[in-house]
Amino acid sequence: MASEAIKLAPRKVIEFMEQRLSLAEHARNLYQATVEPGVQREDLQDPSFWAHVSKKFEPGTMIEVVPDDFGFFCKLFVVDCGSNWASVKELQYVDMTLCDIRRGDDISDGFEVAFKGSHVKWCVIRKEDKAIIKKEMGSESEAIKAMNQHVAVITR
Repeated sequence: MASEAIKLAPRKVIEFMEQRLSLAEHARNLYQATVEPGVQREDLQDPSFWAHVSKKFEPGTMIEVVPDDFGFFCKLFVVDCGSNWASVKELQYVDMTLCDIRRGDDISDGFEVAFKGSHVKWCVIRKEDKAIIKKEMGSESEAIKAMNQHVAVITR
């Protein structure tokens, strides 16, 4: 009989106090890590991957990871860290390889233009071996012009 009375008793609501509420940008750090193309999802989970920057982190730090070629977007939460390591938990991962970011006039079977991220920018790429012929162009039209010039030179 007494156990039934305990089960029927309403749960006491714990009140949330105002002093525990703050703007997120004041309560934690948010970093964007632009990584090299070829970095894998598993690499981000390796604590030693973050060795050179872990001194900037503290538990609760958020890291948004994007490779130069925009192959994926990943959001990480720093669980624990030290002077040369950081343990992270993946909160979100989006495979961006399904989004075709290659654009431009494909005037030659051998070349294309593509945006390769904020560091390398617009590039002329040789399809045969994926070699970047020219990089760091500010616009797609500039890359197309460079591709046209390159094709004209090599086909003379």
